[in-house]
Amino acid sequence: MSESLKAVCFDIGDVILPATRLRLAAVAQAAAELHAAGLLGAGVDDFIRIYAEADAHFEGVHINHLFSHPDIVVEAFRLAGVAPDEARVAAYLAAHRRAVEAGIQPDAELTALLDDFKARGLRLAIISNGTREHQRLTLARMGIADYFDVITISEELGVAKPARYLFTYTLDQLGVAPPAAVMVGDDLVNDIAPAKLLGMRTALYLGHIPPPERLELFRPLIDMQASTFKELGKLLVE
Repeated sequence: MSESLKAVCFDIGDVILPATRLRLAAVAQAAAELHAAGLLGAGVDDFIRIYAEADAHFEGVHINHLFSHPDIVVEAFRLAGVAPDEARVAAYLAAHRRAVEAGIQPDAELTALLDDFKARGLRLAIISNGTREHQRLTLARMGIADYFDVITISEELGVAKPARYLFTYTLDQLGVAPPAAVMVGDDLVNDIAPAKLLGMRTALYLGHIPPPERLELFRPLIDMQASTFKELGKLLVE
């Protein structure tokens, strides 16, 4: 795979960061804190289930599901039959954010991979849906922001993956043609399909989540699959 490879593009959530695990842990922690303070208005387990239902209702370039969003929290309290007053929503968001930020830590294996890629002269980029504040905060807290030559975030461009423009914009900024770049992502629809249709190589990364539904349907679009950063590195440079 290393032949003529010039750039590696990464998604953030559930690729360089275990976003699903962190989000679930943050919901549980925030719910427990509000319950202890008498602000939750529901059982912790019930609220966790209800929050997941509310979270599934919201999409868009302004929504960051890892850090939560006022719209998600208001909907969760409404579904729980609790008045979503400003103080209650603010308390939840603060507790959720504290839990997420505490969980975002440097990843030694990822850092070693990025070091190796840079030593080989590869250009590196981020192509991610989400908000500018939260995605750039994630990269900073992980200590890896400076590794990336280009950071493309949906909110900054006003469109979200799977829109082709996020990929073409990033490649233009890198100065790399699609066949010389690989997209590393966990989402078949948002990462793998648009990258492959553009002519990029594709790497499905499943280090943080189980295999997605419809995996076999998308198999022809996947050039390689990895479950660890070490495995990914070997596939890309050997």
